[in-house]
Amino acid sequence: MNLLEPSGAVSRALTQISVQGGPDLDIPALAEEAELSAEWVYRLDWGDLEVVELSHLARLCCILGRSPNDILGYEADE
Repeated sequence: MNLLEPSGAVSRALTQISVQGGPDLDIPALAEEAELSAEWVYRLDWGDLEVVELSHLARLCCILGRSPNDILGYEADE
């Protein structure tokens, strides 16, 4: 069972960083900087992971300047 929904949060964060004058990164460049595989980052962005390593997520959040909630897009049921 896949618990993540496709969010595109990583792609949106990269676009926002670029628009705000930050480095122009794409997913392969982000993955290289975070020392992760590009496939893993793409799969996270697409919501196609069953397990997310917290250390991997922390690296992305640090580089992107985002919180884990921003990346995973969790919303509590009301």
